[in-house]
Amino acid sequence: MNWLLPIILATSLSVRSPNIEPNPFDYQIQFSIQKSDYFYVSRCWERELGIEYINEEYWTQKKLGNFSVKERYLNNTSRDLKYNQLDVRYNHKGFNGGYALKHIESELRPTHNIIFGYKIKDRNLDIFILKFRLNSNLNFATNFNRLDISTNTNLSFSLLQNLDLVASYKYESIGRHKFYQYRLGLNFEITKKN
Repeated sequence: MNWLLPIILATSLSVRSPNIEPNPFDYQIQFSIQKSDYFYVSRCWERELGIEYINEEYWTQKKLGNFSVKERYLNNTSRDLKYNQLDVRYNHKGFNGGYALKHIESELRPTHNIIFGYKIKDRNLDIFILKFRLNSNLNFATNFNRLDISTNTNLSFSLLQNLDLVASYKYESIGRHKFYQYRLGLNFEITKKN
């Protein structure tokens, strides 16, 4: 079981007043589990304007030297977007580029994309007396008919040894689907005992 460690368990909860009255309060509850750059599983229960949704995202990744192979599944029912993607990338000093095969459920055929991006991993930031850690990635994919953009940035602050407060921002523009998310949550890292 040690091959699973360290692993990160994360959760977030948001409640907000509805944009259009007299709908009930909107909410979002998300749970996720991640092992660094190997796998990620997320499930989110959401109510927006009185309509309930369940959003899911899964990915697995295998690294072979400077190359990585990643399979991703996204079902964002609140934004009517569902797709599978398989990509192969070459990674060097945070920069990456490669090929992705993406199948969006609402489109007839899969698209072949050239992808490129940049990733910041565990950059430490000292702001006054507080110590933060920054993780961010920005990805572009194009099949020369459209440009898809996705970005995810996490700024975490250590509360306890294995417990972080995380502020995150996520934006995706895939074809006609555009959505963004701001989230404040907790990450708990499970590590093996020495």
